[in-house]
Amino acid sequence: MFAKPVEMDTGSFKTFGEHYFLLVANRRGLFQSDAALFDDLETKQYVINHETGNPKLFFKDFGVSMITMGRIRVLTGKAGEIK
Repeated sequence: MFAKPVEMDTGSFKTFGEHYFLLVANRRGLFQSDAALFDDLETKQYVINHETGNPKLFFKDFGVSMITMGRIRVLTGKAGEIK
């Protein structure tokens, strides 16, 4: 039996964009890490800037982050661990 899926970005499961930041700014994030974005002044300001809706900036930043994450050397096999 499978668990019912939960939307990570409530209300916009069919779209992809900066709506997530509006949820986080309104304390409606799903994960503890979402709330933690408000613990740091720099990330809090980033969320607030994106919450106002600047799709061009969002997609630019998203592209940069995907390239950065793609450069992470993931440990695999016996050297890696899944948590």
